[in-house]
Amino acid sequence: MTPLAELLPAFTFDEQRAQCARCRHRIEMPIKASRAENARVVLRCNVISGKRSCSLARAPDGQCGPDAKLFQAEVFQ
Repeated sequence: MTPLAELLPAFTFDEQRAQCARCRHRIEMPIKASRAENARVVLRCNVISGKRSCSLARAPDGQCGPDAKLFQAEVFQ
């Protein structure tokens, strides 16, 4: 029997997130699971309609892909 980890694509968004955070297309959406937890930020892409999560866009079969084809550096940060 094949382990599930071998069937799923490798998750690499932790390494890709820094580039997505510098992209002019990103939308930062704060989420908070509970009052005791600090707010976290989810990155979404403003260019892609439908599946707009940056992590899904950077997947091997995503519109942006691992090479960040849609990346444009933000001018002012």
